[in-house]
Amino acid sequence: MLKPKLHALFVGVTNYVNPDYNDIQYSAHDADDLAGAWLAQKGGLYADVEVKIVDEPSRPDGDPTRSNVVDGFYWLQHTAKSRDLTLIFLAGHGYLDAKQNFWFLTRDADTSRLRSTAISTDDLHDLIASIPGKKVLFIDACHSGAAAVAYNSTRADKGGLKFDMGKVVNDFTTVESGLVVFAASTGTEWANESIEWDRHGAFAKALIDAIREGRAALDPSGRITTDMLDLYLEDHVKDMTNGAQHPVMNRPNLIPDFPIALAQH
Repeated sequence: MLKPKLHALFVGVTNYVNPDYNDIQYSAHDADDLAGAWLAQKGGLYADVEVKIVDEPSRPDGDPTRSNVVDGFYWLQHTAKSRDLTLIFLAGHGYLDAKQNFWFLTRDADTSRLRSTAISTDDLHDLIASIPGKKVLFIDACHSGAAAVAYNSTRADKGGLKFDMGKVVNDFTTVESGLVVFAASTGTEWANESIEWDRHGAFAKALIDAIREGRAALDPSGRITTDMLDLYLEDHVKDMTNGAQHPVMNRPNLIPDFPIALAQH
């Protein structure tokens, strides 16, 4: 039986054009190390692993501007097949507009020109729905207590208003597109990052360890399913942050639990 292929897009935004957003430091490092963890899955569950990293202006086509990130989704649409698995990791700032719509802020983000400089939930719905096969989305879009948040068209100060990532996750999975969503935090918590976690966010560090070290595997088969990964991330991010951060996963009822990685023995 032919093994499926894994296609993965890793987006990590730092060095924003708008200096107000440059309080996050490790998103690009998160994306790089996660890509390495998933590349090592070749030959396990997957016949091949293809990744695209969009996290540094110095990379060819890798500057995490809106245009390049959207091009990454187009790449997934053209390369993934119905029997394959697609992974998407988005790390950077999130934003709520006056209508409480969520936007992922790419490096060129300008909140006065969101449609041309950021990616909305609707954009993500459309882009992801057009990718064949199973899909898993990881959202790490609210770092270090300083996410850009709008309310009544006014950006909140640091430590001010926070958006509900749990609601964002639910919004994604109400669309019947074969999508499982993991988010770094639930409710109105911040997603934390620290030099103490090897210069990673807590969510990304736990995810790297779960996959690269195989720590999320719970049985001798070594397979890591979506539910196993959810359990590992929930327990370990909670411990790492002393209960300040709780990742959330939403898998539609129509999608059974399935393996996404294999512990490397």
